[in-house]
Amino acid sequence: MPATRRSRSRRQWYGVLPAPAQRLSTVVRLVDSTTRECSVAQLLRMPHERGAGPQHARLAHQFVQANREALDLLEIRAEPQYTGEAVTVLFTSGATVGAVPLVCPCTKHYDRGVVVEPRFGWSGVGPPLAATGWRVAPTILRMPLLPKSDRDVPPWVIATAVLARVEALLRTLTRRFDLVEDILPAPRGRPLWTRYAVDHLARGRPDRVPCRYVELGTDHDLLGALHYVLARQQASLEAVAKAGSVAAQVLRWCVELRRKVEHVPARCPTARQLTGWLHAPMSSTVVADAVEAMEWTIEERGMAGLSELRGLPWRMSMDQFWETWVETVAARLAHTFGGRLLVARRQQTTVPLSWDPPYVGSQRSLKPDVVWQRENETVILDAKYKQHWTELSGTRWHNLDDIVREHHRADILQVLAYGNLPDTPSVSLVLAYPCPTDLWKTLVDQGRTWHAASVPAGRRRVRLVLYALPLEPSRLGRAADELMASLQPR
Repeated sequence: MPATRRSRSRRQWYGVLPAPAQRLSTVVRLVDSTTRECSVAQLLRMPHERGAGPQHARLAHQFVQANREALDLLEIRAEPQYTGEAVTVLFTSGATVGAVPLVCPCTKHYDRGVVVEPRFGWSGVGPPLAATGWRVAPTILRMPLLPKSDRDVPPWVIATAVLARVEALLRTLTRRFDLVEDILPAPRGRPLWTRYAVDHLARGRPDRVPCRYVELGTDHDLLGALHYVLARQQASLEAVAKAGSVAAQVLRWCVELRRKVEHVPARCPTARQLTGWLHAPMSSTVVADAVEAMEWTIEERGMAGLSELRGLPWRMSMDQFWETWVETVAARLAHTFGGRLLVARRQQTTVPLSWDPPYVGSQRSLKPDVVWQRENETVILDAKYKQHWTELSGTRWHNLDDIVREHHRADILQVLAYGNLPDTPSVSLVLAYPCPTDLWKTLVDQGRTWHAASVPAGRRRVRLVLYALPLEPSRLGRAADELMASLQPR
């Protein structure tokens, strides 16, 4: 009789938990700014794919509650749903891409994950980041590793993040006074006369004086650790340098950083040294990030190689990336045709608003994304990571959803407000929207990659341009040509 009870209990247990043969990693793939519905049975790898019992509803709420903080990092909203046939979880993504691990409420293990990709498509985050000159980089999250191989994480993200953190530490590395002991040709500081008499003078070497003195320098142990990390990263990147231009660019970046520390021998830092740098009195977030990057390299977590390694969690705001993408196109024009380029990323375009009295008012400043200034012309570009161009291309204005039309009106009013800032005779106001590559190719053939309108502004020439831009590095040159053509009067 007790054996029968154990057997029934075991069957009931596996009705809730995943069966041993099915405890495999599950990765939920989403596209940014969209929704996707997944059944609880699918998320938890339960033996019954369909089910809407109380256990399924309870597990759905437990799954959402256990992973709320992780999903918030990618701006994902998760809500349990009941469809009448099954209990599901509805995922709604925002404008943040990346990958984070998820915990199973049954096993308490991080054996699941979620990956958010850009809705306008790209061949991976490496080529676009290289095309922008690494103006913005993904943020590596302090979370457990993803349960899949690094094929689910773009291959150059880890190497880029490590180099960015090392470069930031080298820029802020402070000098300090160290007690140095060395053999010099003349006395300095405190000579060690006993050692001098026994070891050197008695052997006929009066020009070798052992001294102990204070010298202003840098932390040689820390520089040696950075040299070790850069050497490891360089070796990893050299193995795949011929795989594409992205690897070659990252490799050149790594070599340049290594030249700055090559005067110090490379030494693998010990666990005690890593802990000491983290808890030093003058430690900062820059030091903490660099120490974490050292740990990734030492433990070979997701390095840019050919091995099957689990990837590190990461996130990146597509709104910020889209601004740098538009900035890259404008930088090409400024390099070709001259002029001065100002970008909001560097706080170069902020124009304060003066309220009367000062303590009232709402918005305190205007901040265009990119401003290209020439002698008699100013081009202001406002990057909008929205699907408005695709919607406008496929539907007439009066057939669009009221919310879409209202958002588009707000974009136009915002960029028109920027038109009052410059005093040049000619002003071009550009709203840059992303466009799928396939659609953009069709628009190029049809000559419809931009639409322009003239805005009455007295003696000044003000031009409003709606501009389509693909997320494809190989199309940047043609996209810059299309932008320049939109600025020419007809």
